[in-house]
Amino acid sequence: MKLLRETIRRILLEEGMVTPDKLPADIGVYVVFRKGDNYAHIRYCGINPDGTLGRSYSDTGRAGRDGIYGEVMCHKINDSANCDGAWVIDSTDALSGYGPLLYDIAMEIATMNGSGLVSDRRQVSIEAHDVWQYYLDNRPDVTVFQCDDRDDSLTPDPSDNLDQRIPKNAYGYDTLEWTDHQLSKRYSKPNVWFDALNKAGKLFVIRK
Repeated sequence: MKLLRETIRRILLEEGMVTPDKLPADIGVYVVFRKGDNYAHIRYCGINPDGTLGRSYSDTGRAGRDGIYGEVMCHKINDSANCDGAWVIDSTDALSGYGPLLYDIAMEIATMNGSGLVSDRRQVSIEAHDVWQYYLDNRPDVTVFQCDDRDDSLTPDPSDNLDQRIPKNAYGYDTLEWTDHQLSKRYSKPNVWFDALNKAGKLFVIRK
């Protein structure tokens, strides 16, 4: 069973990101970006013939045609330990293959409006652990920054601090090995997909 789960996770990560040019044109799938001052909600959605926002493809209960769905929610950390203005993942849900593009867009938004993106600091699924490990090991286009903890264990500068309970629970509180953990870091990237979606007319922006 363990081998099966590992195989499934590997397939999910390696099956290939659905890029903007691969979004099904015949069924009108768009990426909708709803942005507030300190939060973002990115999801797949249909657009009505008159150009207005259509049905949300954001969860299994309201999946788009062919089962397409996906959403990522994130917000800017409202805490002094925010690793110099990082955004944090709140929740994710996506059909296999459709999640990585939304993760990348969330990272681009977090980079444009802050210092980058970090994982949920409270609870992270096994699948999400694998996603962040993939960013760390296999994405040369992504810049990785090592965040400090609340105790300034790495630098005396408090601006790079972040809640590191998950990495420390994994490696121990009496060692700096927690810095090896993929969730101890901040990730940033240029807005490649955001621009590509906008250029392709596949981005629907809602500002609040």
